[in-house]
Amino acid sequence: MTPADIKRLVAAEFDVSLRMIEGESRSRNVVRARWAVMWVLRHGRGMSLGQIAAQLGGKDHTTVSHGLRAAEGWLERDSVAAGRVAALLEQVERAPVNLPADLASDAASRMVTVMVDELRHRLGRLARRDPQAFVTRALSLFAEGDAPCAP
Repeated sequence: MTPADIKRLVAAEFDVSLRMIEGESRSRNVVRARWAVMWVLRHGRGMSLGQIAAQLGGKDHTTVSHGLRAAEGWLERDSVAAGRVAALLEQVERAPVNLPADLASDAASRMVTVMVDELRHRLGRLARRDPQAFVTRALSLFAEGDAPCAP
């Protein structure tokens, strides 16, 4: 599924046009559709901020960075929206990726970065919620050799 396919998929889900997603509209529904595109391109395809910006009508990478942070807050507060975006992400993740060989390596590297960032974020949240339990469980995983990075 190409970035253009993803934009069409999100546009249909949010009942907006591609032109609106790529444009300057600040209406709530359009902004949220734009955030969903950013989220799916970043988390579903591992695209860089600059690559996502180019897909959104040449916006700046800092605009995408801000949009992703705003999207994260929106998705944490709105479970219905989180479900919609998760369903879009699942559709994208199930679709085959046909990348030219010269782009596949770069995409894989970026996906590792996105996955590590996501894992760091989730683990940080768990550690803040109950630090003592987190440390105890992490140490037991290392002792058992079941931790992903255990020696």
